[in-house]
Amino acid sequence: MALDFSWVIVFHGRDYEICRERALVLRAVGIPCQLDFHDGYHRVTVAEPDVGRARAELAAYELEAAQPPPEVLPVIPPRPGAVAGTIGYIVTLLAVAGLQTNTAFSIDWLSAGRMQSGLVLSGEWWRTVTALTLHADIAHLFGNLLMGSVIGFFAVRLLGPGLAWTTIVVAGAAGNAMNAWIQGPAHNSIGASTAVFAALGLVSVYSWTRRRHLRDWAKRTAPLVGGALLLAYTGSGGERTDIVAHLTGFIAGSGFGYLFARLESLDSLQNDSGGTILAVTAALLVPVCWLAAIAIPA
Repeated sequence: MALDFSWVIVFHGRDYEICRERALVLRAVGIPCQLDFHDGYHRVTVAEPDVGRARAELAAYELEAAQPPPEVLPVIPPRPGAVAGTIGYIVTLLAVAGLQTNTAFSIDWLSAGRMQSGLVLSGEWWRTVTALTLHADIAHLFGNLLMGSVIGFFAVRLLGPGLAWTTIVVAGAAGNAMNAWIQGPAHNSIGASTAVFAALGLVSVYSWTRRRHLRDWAKRTAPLVGGALLLAYTGSGGERTDIVAHLTGFIAGSGFGYLFARLESLDSLQNDSGGTILAVTAALLVPVCWLAAIAIPA
């Protein structure tokens, strides 16, 4: 491998393309070089005065090439039906509020549907759903209308209307059931906030789990941290706030979010047939539970 003394090998290898790439790197920064083949090796050589600079440029190139590619956040195509689902949520709460306020059909809607832990623990499971639609006053109602509409909208964009709203109702009911078990038979509660925080847990944990492959800690945990901060800020204030119900709702929704994110595919739950079945289920859950509540007086 004898060379003229004024030229020095700065890179060599058996792969021509790799050696050619290094030669192009040097030429791009203005370092003259030669690319030849000798004794089974492709060689990149430079004039002796350029050796130090050439090696530094090649070392910098190798370091840059070894860096992992920029992380790309997972793209989740937005699903349709968010507006329709939100309208359905608003109409449901307003309709029940109207029935409750006017004692429609001579029914005490509050007594029939509120979450009385003792009755829930005795088997009146439907109260875990009906209680989600009852509210103490106009401020309570409109607070849940606003927050639930926003979070529900994003849940539908992630999961589709059928899966999102069915999960929100079921997780809200599960949160109420856990709350009844934790707080004991004497506890009473009403309000959609348990379902609202279930939706928050669903969206936060689903988004967080979908980012689990990211190396950047901030990007990976942003949805979970954001959800926890919202829970702490909006779910723990006020004299009548049922903090345990908010927490159990968030936990229930988080469980579903983690499960859905870990599944290989949700296609069977989001395609036309599966989505339609779940959408009908979501639409029927509340009225069916109310029928049970009315049929069995408190």
